[in-house]
Amino acid sequence: MRTPTSATAGDGGRGAAGFSLVEMLAVLVVLVLVMGTVTLGFSRRTDRMSISALAAETASRARTARELAIRTGQDTMLSVDLLNRTIAVSGGTRVLTIPRDVDLEIVSSNAERRAAHVAGVRFFPDGASTGATIRIGQLGSAHEVRINWFTGRVLVVPPS
Repeated sequence: MRTPTSATAGDGGRGAAGFSLVEMLAVLVVLVLVMGTVTLGFSRRTDRMSISALAAETASRARTARELAIRTGQDTMLSVDLLNRTIAVSGGTRVLTIPRDVDLEIVSSNAERRAAHVAGVRFFPDGASTGATIRIGQLGSAHEVRINWFTGRVLVVPPS
């Protein structure tokens, strides 16, 4: 009958089980690199989601302005202030504020310009509008909120 030995010749009586300090450090470095990559990718995804949410909220404000014009029988304005970075419906109390690190642009009728930095979209009681495209983006990627001049329909177009 053979008896098991716990040590082999030349290892100084220690078992072969366990990891060296260098191996442990190597594993930790790899874990830190993986976590950094995952965190960076997650933060970019969060940015895209917040841009998407801002575009959806902008579209919601435009739809509210259209519905208000139809319901009251009076023209209603959706104003975009590029300097103060706000979007608001005329007569409304809730103002949407766009963060400074988000790009904000509007292409609209010159007749609806209130100042060099304030543009807008007018919605009419029949549902039509003066039309506009509002771009909300970050890091070269932008959502567009398109407002059709003829129908007043509001559409959010994600980046392609």
